[in-house]
Amino acid sequence: MMAFRTPRLPVWLALPACALLGACQSDPEISHHAAIPVAVAATPTVNPNPDGQPAPIVARVYQLASKDRFLVADPMQLILHDAQTLGEDNLGRDELILEPGTKRSLTLPGNDKVHFVGIVAAYRAIDRNDWRQLVAVPDGDQVLTLDVTLGTGGIRIEQAVAQGRK
Repeated sequence: MMAFRTPRLPVWLALPACALLGACQSDPEISHHAAIPVAVAATPTVNPNPDGQPAPIVARVYQLASKDRFLVADPMQLILHDAQTLGEDNLGRDELILEPGTKRSLTLPGNDKVHFVGIVAAYRAIDRNDWRQLVAVPDGDQVLTLDVTLGTGGIRIEQAVAQGRK
């Protein structure tokens, strides 16, 4: 029977190697922006079909580095090809499907690169509704809270800014 010997690393060589590996570790990126709570509600009469009956609606919440591409895009560009349309300005997207009279909540993570939150709603009669809204994210330790209502006529946003963490 053959015995295999495991090579041993001298202790005097192992300790500096461990110290070097620890030095390679980077600190995680810490965001100075607070998370953003977002509540999205659809009114009971939202998005009526040709018979006047309310219908479900799709809403998207975008985390944006810049507002420029978002503001010049037409509805179909954002709805069908948002990644290409927004490019590197798009730092995150959440999509919600809301039935009439329902409400959903989400929390956008704190991110120093996010300067705007954009909301888009895919209304049936997109030309007769305010289908896009944009909100600036405050700098520093302020906490932004968004209450979004999708109703007849378009998107309405109520925002609150409070002093946050120190």
